[in-house]
Amino acid sequence: MARPVTGSGRAGPARSVGQLYSASTTPSATLRASCSSCPPSVSWPAASRPLPSRPCGAVSSWTRSPPRPSFPHPEYDATEPPAAPVPPPPPGDMVTRTFVFGPGDVAAIKARLPPHLPDTATTFEAVAAALWRARTAAMEVPPGEDARLVVVVGVRGVRELGLPAGYYGNACVFPAAVAAAGALRQGSLGDAVELVRAVKKKAAVSAEYVRSTADLLVRRGRPRLARRENLLILSDNRHAGYLGVDVGWGEPVYAGPSDARFGVSFLVAVRNAVAVPVMLPRPAMDRFVSEMNTLLQGEFGLTVLTPCAARSGAMPTSDR
Repeated sequence: MARPVTGSGRAGPARSVGQLYSASTTPSATLRASCSSCPPSVSWPAASRPLPSRPCGAVSSWTRSPPRPSFPHPEYDATEPPAAPVPPPPPGDMVTRTFVFGPGDVAAIKARLPPHLPDTATTFEAVAAALWRARTAAMEVPPGEDARLVVVVGVRGVRELGLPAGYYGNACVFPAAVAAAGALRQGSLGDAVELVRAVKKKAAVSAEYVRSTADLLVRRGRPRLARRENLLILSDNRHAGYLGVDVGWGEPVYAGPSDARFGVSFLVAVRNAVAVPVMLPRPAMDRFVSEMNTLLQGEFGLTVLTPCAARSGAMPTSDR
C-alpha cells in the first residue's frame, strides 16, 4: 500500500542530489516562471562529464508579433475569489509527507479503472488521477468550483523551437486539466485518468502550443496560475537522470526535491517504486490519507496507512 514516510532524517549534502538545475532568466524563461521548480532541461549524467557542446543560457524569444494565442490555456484563467475566503493556515499547521507507491499500489489503482483503461493507463496517469481526486476532497473544494491539475511538460525535444544543444535553462509548459470539484469527486477514477491523458495529448508537445503559451503570457502580462487551494501542480521527475550523477562523492541515495511546497508535488523514482512528497494543512492531510486508503483498500476496507522510515532518510517529511 502507498505509505507516507515519516522519518525525519535527511541525507547530507555530499549524498543528496536535488534541485541542481539552473533557472534561466532569458525571455523564453517566461514559460516556466509560474513554478519555481521544473524538471531539469539537461541530462544530469552528461552534466557531470565534460560537455560535448558549448553551454548556452539565452535563446531567441518564442513570442510572436503581435501575440496570438491559438490554444485555450485554463491554467492561467482568472478565477473569482470564493464568497467566504478561507484564511491560509498558519505555517505551523502545514504537514509534509512522502507517499510511496510500489508496483502493487499502482496495480491496485489501475484495478479501479474501467475495462478499457487498466492496460493502457500509464503509471503517471493513474497516480496523478488518484492524487488529484484525493487532494480535491481533502481540501474540501466546494462542488461548484473548478479544480485544476497542472502537468509540467518539458519541451526541450521540440525541434521546431530551435533550442541549442548546450541550452541549460528551463524549457517547460504547464497545460491544465479542469473539472468541477463535485464532478471530479463523484465521477469515476477512470474519468480523472481520461482528463489527465487529454492534457498530456494537448501539450504533447508542438511548437505551436509552446508559442501559444508564450503569446498568452506576453499578452496578459505573465498572469499567475489559478488559486493554489484548487490547484495541484505535478511534475514527473522519475526520468530526470539525477540518480546517474556522480560529482565525486559516489552514487546519490536520494535524487529529488529537498522539500515539498503547498500545491506542488513531484513523482520521484525510488527503489522499484514512485515517491510523491505532499504538503497540506494538518486536517487536510488526515483527510488525504483517508482518501488514499479508501482507494487502495476498497470503500469498506479503510485502514490507517502504516508509516515507515525512508531507507535513505532523505525523503522530505515534516510536521511544520
